[in-house]
Amino acid sequence: MSVDPTTSNNQTNNQELSNLSLQIDETSSSNVERKKRPLNLIPSSPPESPNARDSTSDNMIYIGEEFTEHLEQSEEMEDCFQSINEIFEIIQQREVYDNPEFEVVAKRLTLLRIEIENLVYSERNSTNPSQTKKIHVTFQPKISTIAFQQVEKRQQQQQQQQQQQPIYIHHSIRPTMSLINPIKVKRVNLAYSQNSPIEWFDNLQLSLNSYTDLTVLDPKLPDYHSIITDKDDKTVLDAKELFSETILLHHESISLLPLGRFNKIIITDTDEGLNLVASEPNIVLQQWTPNCETTRDNLLGVLFNSGELLILGRKNVQLSNYVIRINVFNILVEKYNIQCDLENMFVTAEEYKKLKIKYFAFSKYHGSLALTIVDHNDSLLLFTIDEKTFATTLLFEKKLDIRVLKIVWSIDYEYLIVIGLDSSITSYLVKDNFEKSSVIHPPTRFKTFCYKFVKSDDKSYLISAFTGKIVVSEIGGANYEFKLDTYAACNSIVSGITNGVLTLLLSFDTGKFKTIKFDITSKDFTQVPLDKSIIAFVNKSLYAYQFQNDNDSSKGTPEPIMKLFGINSLPNGTLAIFYKVTSANVIEYRSMAFSDVNIRFLKLSEPIGNEYQVHNRTSIAKFIENCIGDFHNFPTISNDLRLLRKDRVNKFIENFKTFKEQYLLSNFDFGPDLHPSSDFETTLKKNFIENSVVIQAQYLYILATFIESGLTPISFEKPTEVDVMVKEIQDYKKSIENSIIIYLRKLILGFYNGKTVTDEYGKFSLITMLKQLRRLNDVTEFNISESAAVTTKTRYYSETFQVSVNDIDDDNNLHIVSTSGHGWTQCQLTNIPLLQMNNKTDERAQFRYAIRDEEFGELVNTLLDTIDFCYITGNKIYPLK
Repeated sequence: MSVDPTTSNNQTNNQELSNLSLQIDETSSSNVERKKRPLNLIPSSPPESPNARDSTSDNMIYIGEEFTEHLEQSEEMEDCFQSINEIFEIIQQREVYDNPEFEVVAKRLTLLRIEIENLVYSERNSTNPSQTKKIHVTFQPKISTIAFQQVEKRQQQQQQQQQQQPIYIHHSIRPTMSLINPIKVKRVNLAYSQNSPIEWFDNLQLSLNSYTDLTVLDPKLPDYHSIITDKDDKTVLDAKELFSETILLHHESISLLPLGRFNKIIITDTDEGLNLVASEPNIVLQQWTPNCETTRDNLLGVLFNSGELLILGRKNVQLSNYVIRINVFNILVEKYNIQCDLENMFVTAEEYKKLKIKYFAFSKYHGSLALTIVDHNDSLLLFTIDEKTFATTLLFEKKLDIRVLKIVWSIDYEYLIVIGLDSSITSYLVKDNFEKSSVIHPPTRFKTFCYKFVKSDDKSYLISAFTGKIVVSEIGGANYEFKLDTYAACNSIVSGITNGVLTLLLSFDTGKFKTIKFDITSKDFTQVPLDKSIIAFVNKSLYAYQFQNDNDSSKGTPEPIMKLFGINSLPNGTLAIFYKVTSANVIEYRSMAFSDVNIRFLKLSEPIGNEYQVHNRTSIAKFIENCIGDFHNFPTISNDLRLLRKDRVNKFIENFKTFKEQYLLSNFDFGPDLHPSSDFETTLKKNFIENSVVIQAQYLYILATFIESGLTPISFEKPTEVDVMVKEIQDYKKSIENSIIIYLRKLILGFYNGKTVTDEYGKFSLITMLKQLRRLNDVTEFNISESAAVTTKTRYYSETFQVSVNDIDDDNNLHIVSTSGHGWTQCQLTNIPLLQMNNKTDERAQFRYAIRDEEFGELVNTLLDTIDFCYITGNKIYPLK
């Protein structure tokens, strides 16, 4: 079929979208000869005529004719499949999906694609491949003079009368397949948005709130082939293998927590008001602390509906072993000198309100971890937390004139934003001890939902989502509002700034997304179409649900809806979408055992800019972020069974060599000049912990470990080539390890060069570091103590160790030998012998570290306190028990 350029518009003006009829014939491919011509399915426009008009139906007819003609010339089923994909893409590009008749066409094309996939699969696995099935698609136009608007109205009426539901389309119609498999977290029934259902912080630790259950996903370093696989020549990432899942709290374990203290309070004065007591504790708010600089770990604060706040921390290497580090109720009882007996507490009505917490938030205050709480008396209290002992110190206390709903800290913790029950927004300046305040937004009857801080050119902006509008407030400046076309609750905001334009991606409880752009210079708002990746994701999810539940044609196909619980942004701009697809207009009840939530990682086709920069992250967290953004460049072993296993492995090894050389960088230099600061702790922080070259080397060590795991499954097939690559990677890792050791040892010895160290453990550590440098062929000399002797005792035995700068060590002995002739493992950081049964290890159980002990002295304990993470890999360390 062809289109006459002189008459095409006159013809297409009288044509509407037509039905596709599918006919499948079984023939022999050897007996069928067809003439093929190049496919050009992307015309710039329909053929022009003097009275040409660019109508949706015209474009669809024109594309449909081209599509039909090509399918009639297709010799292979794969050609038909490719043609259908191309027609979907063209229709999306030409924006002709608004025609209601296209829903029928979209469904038939989708069914055709499924049929072709099944036939191709059968052909590949057939014992007689010469027998193939030919698919002919004919395009039967319906002639009509009704205008497009009338056709649209007529088709809407017909759709309402159809028993079988059509395919439900969000904004577009091309169901593209994502190459990142979603994570399905089972036994999770997420809370509503006001109860903080999702909390994901900088180390990619994720906690999911199900009211009485708390599920935590911890990042881990996976095996190469467990996450990277090949499917039809496409690289597929299995995101579930990037995290370890554990149930931190469940409805039975919550009863074991020290909660319910308000049930045993007796109010002693006559001012007692209405007192509502929670019979069963539910989680109403959760939040991770910022990354700790010295441990790279996080605490998790959990507020219950009883008004009690517990701060939890991981105890040891077991993922689920969290303990209560801080019970804020006990701190407040001690602060207000509450009187109590063996069973009850006696308080006034005002004291009762001061004990009950309404909201909390973590922040940093002069480099220390800080906790801000608001009680039911609307008093603001700011505590600092010692991240080693978990002791708290009260810094500020202020009675606010606002009935507080929630509080939000700015990015640099310079401002504290207080949101009132009347939806007012007030900012307080921290450096003025919260004395000065300014009203950002006056009270309004519209409800506020969520908030987000962004910075641009040293200016701070607060984005606030109200009912029906978005407000961008410049701190210390004016407010700028944008009216939304929905009154639904906004549950999350993702932001990014590119070329002076702030892009806001909003998600709503109704399952919708919206994209708003705000020009920071002109202060103009613009609502723009959604990113194509989001459109494709929504359509694919709805299509998949509908096809999976289209079992009984007599009952019709259920209409799917998407429940959005929120979206987060990784530092590289990748979105993490938390969602669930269910049937519309249905009351759904499922027990916790059958409940789940999906997590989809999505790379936007048009990046909106990085949201923020993260510091003090673990190398594993950084690896996961880069893996999600760059996994398509990772080589895979093809799953095409038409090729021999030998050929597939050879191709993989060839690609793997290039991949290894490209990603394992070797040009890193820590710098020849070491400049110690005035104190030891500051020297370690500035020259080592914050050293970007050291951080990059730690990450490369983890990356090399991951790449090395990719060679294990093929080591027996090509032992010679694989062994060479494994040896190269192991040497590369050892060179990184030795470089970091040399740099840190020289930094420590340089600080204590010529200084007097009195404690024996300190001298022991310095001498063993100098000897370690000599073993690594570094001849730098330092003026330190010449000898030291330490005796380490345990419950059952003790050992004495003597070292001297003049000792000649056996390079083959990796242990330190005591005076009794026994060899012992040493702490990777301090070189202290590890005699205790309990010590620390990194997340991969590769390196061992000593646990702080007052007997060790100032030098060793300062080193253990300041670098309380694996200094080789940059990951967290935990006690064994």
